[in-house]
Amino acid sequence: LLKCRDQAQNLHLASEENPLVIINIYLGNLDLAFKEIEKDITAGKYYLNFYRENPAFKLLADDPRYSIFNTIFKSDGRNHAESSAENSGAKKKALLDEKQIDTYSGQLLDYMATEKPYLDADLSLRKLANQLELSPNQLSMVLNEGLGKNFNGFVNHYRVEEFKMLAKDPGSANLTIVALAYECGFNSKTVFNTYFKEKTGLTPSEYLKD
Repeated sequence: LLKCRDQAQNLHLASEENPLVIINIYLGNLDLAFKEIEKDITAGKYYLNFYRENPAFKLLADDPRYSIFNTIFKSDGRNHAESSAENSGAKKKALLDEKQIDTYSGQLLDYMATEKPYLDADLSLRKLANQLELSPNQLSMVLNEGLGKNFNGFVNHYRVEEFKMLAKDPGSANLTIVALAYECGFNSKTVFNTYFKEKTGLTPSEYLKD
């Protein structure tokens, strides 16, 4: 990411998008992504006007901080007080006690191991929450407080482990690294390569040579 920051101005992204926002979203570094978004809002970056059409920003829809877009751009017709009240009510409804968090954490881990929902490249926090019969806010609480993870980081961990397993399977010998990554649920070569290196210290090619 440091290299990306140094070269960010040279990256060609539609409508002058901030590459640090997009990359951090896909890596699951949402705190960093929102910091960059706040900077771009302050700077009045034009691309943010089209946040609803941006596939990366859709991954943020279940994060409470997403309301910053509605507040700034007034895209949903509600004022700040209404939006804040709705978010506050949702948070209260989503509260789980410690015992429930532990229970749901175990159920989530079992579900990930048996059903492998991470193989779905379109998996979102809301979709996974629906599969577990939880609200998105409840699932976020389970991930954050029960497992110490954010959604993207949690899911991509399983995808990397799936890649490691498939890559060493003789039956996958005819597949390219990118094809294997897509089989594991990744939908971007760049995100896969970056996340894999971040977690293993090796590029996918280096890993396969070991």
